[in-house]
Amino acid sequence: MNTCNDDNSGDLANKTGSLRFAITNASDGSTIDLSQLPHCSVITLGTGTVKSGLAISQDDLTLQGPAGALVTITGEHPVADGTSNAPAHIIDHLGSGTLSVNNLTLVSGRPSDSAKSSRGGCIFSKGTVSLSHSAVCGATILASAVAARSASTANGDISPDDIATPEHPYLRSPPGDGN
Repeated sequence: MNTCNDDNSGDLANKTGSLRFAITNASDGSTIDLSQLPHCSVITLGTGTVKSGLAISQDDLTLQGPAGALVTITGEHPVADGTSNAPAHIIDHLGSGTLSVNNLTLVSGRPSDSAKSSRGGCIFSKGTVSLSHSAVCGATILASAVAARSASTANGDISPDDIATPEHPYLRSPPGDGN
């Protein structure tokens, strides 16, 4: 990867391009290295040609950021009327294996407005999610049991009790949300 642009541009031969391009062209079990991004630290989804979160179809994939979680993937971008145009989720992992997120910050997922509200929030996974040295900020969780089943750490699954405790402030619903 060599750009924070949110598009599908890239060159396989030179191993350059955007995050979406890298995900689309990654093999199962690959690692996408975001640690060498030049002069940018925020990838804002929905600002390019694709107006959604990241769809990951591989069973196993690793997103690797630099030490200190200095790269942020966000869906938060205000529209003209001042509201947010954040996608319902930052990452939609459709594989049945493990999505590993290392040294990254994910910001501003929101619950889906559709009947499939359990697919909202910052990360949705049909498999397992492993977070290492990463932060999940500003995410709204509608169904903590679904979020707990979809999210895991190196120490095992996160329980609904963990989501509601001060030890995990990045996984809490915003105050006044009612959920």
